Amino acid sequence: MGVWTLFTDGASNVKRSELGIVLKLPKGSTIRQSIKTSRLTNNEAEYEAMIAGLELAKSLGAEVIEAKCDSLLVVNHVNKSFEVREDRMQHYLDKLQVTLHRFKEWTLDHVPREKNSDADALTNLGSSVEEDDIVPGTVVQLSKSVIEEGHAEINSTSLTWDWRNKYIDYLKNGKLPSDHKESRALRTKAARFTLDEDGTLYWRTFDGPLAVCLGPGDTDYVLREIHEGTYGNHSGTKSLVRKIIRAWYYWDSMEKDTKEFVKKCDKCQSLAPMIPHPGEQLHSVLSPWPFMKWGMDIVGPLPTALGKAKFILFMNDYFSKWEEAQAFKKVREKEVIDFIWDHIQCWFGIPAEIV
Repeated sequence: MGVWTLFTDGASNVKRSELGIVLKLPKGSTIRQSIKTSRLTNNEAEYEAMIAGLELAKSLGAEVIEAKCDSLLVVNHVNKSFEVREDRMQHYLDKLQVTLHRFKEWTLDHVPREKNSDADALTNLGSSVEEDDIVPGTVVQLSKSVIEEGHAEINSTSLTWDWRNKYIDYLKNGKLPSDHKESRALRTKAARFTLDEDGTLYWRTFDGPLAVCLGPGDTDYVLREIHEGTYGNHSGTKSLVRKIIRAWYYWDSMEKDTKEFVKKCDKCQSLAPMIPHPGEQLHSVLSPWPFMKWGMDIVGPLPTALGKAKFILFMNDYFSKWEEAQAFKKVREKEVIDFIWDHIQCWFGIPAEIV
């Protein structure tokens, strides 16, 4: 369970308000998002940015969050150092506290503006882009405040790296990649997808019903619920993929994700049937022609036999598995040379290799 780091900033001008969100994932990658809203005060914009950033992190599966904000008012309201005097600010504070308590662990700290430059730059991006010049996925527009009913929540579909966005852009706006091969592949794959009136992406199954396309923040919960939930029975990779599709869910990396998920399941590993696999990959030692490669070894000492013999010197052909053996009282250089001459060279010729 990694720690997610969130930086937010909000600003207002005469026309509208702009929000900047910088979300750093535990794996090291960074998500940046600029948001445009209706006109708010500067303090309200700071609250809007923080709440929207937390909702975004939660929709992506974050459990532990470290939030950074350059607004002393927001931080001190949450820490109860400042008293809330306005009803609207109280609504924002209530909404922020509810959102924060959706995480298992969270912290909210104040940072100077110079250390919050990335989020500040995103607010400037939102103010510099005109309505008609907005590139889909670059600047998100919210029509209502986060404290109003029916507001448009920020989620993973607003991000440019979400696998669903290229299909949504094509089905909704007819947008295609500039590369001819990628454009042709996208048109072919998009034939299996459809959009509803709310903009939700669906995938057509072979049976006919539509499967909801899930983003990165929802796949882990669906995998865990179907694999080990109320009706889960710890299925294997292929069976788990089929169960997810039968539950009417789909995403593009299902097979890869289910394989990794099953590998990490402790019960699947500890209770799985024992498979007698070798510790490492086996290597073939067969010789491609007979009586050219021999393996030689000495067995003993054994109980004394006739002639006080205690040792056995034997050689085994790698190709035919033919064996030659003789008992000796002692195994020295002379006995080995005589044995190879009498039992190998005189019968089978000079070998190419003796192991």
